[in-house]
Amino acid sequence: MREALKKRFPITQRQPLCQRLVGFELPSAFSGPPPKESHLVIRKGEIAGRITSVAFSETRVGFLTGLCRMMV
Repeated sequence: MREALKKRFPITQRQPLCQRLVGFELPSAFSGPPPKESHLVIRKGEIAGRITSVAFSETRVGFLTGLCRMMV
């Protein structure tokens, strides 16, 4: 049954991993403007990812936490 589904729906086959969702945290001592959703992450002058969400932490007071999609 499973093989029949794979033949009918090739999109369900495993694709190579090219992005990963990564958590980040900025401490209260961070002095710049907070990043916003869809901002780019730059590493060594190249686009390395994109911020997907960001918010002030409810458990770590003063910290800014978020998620970003990073290229692997």
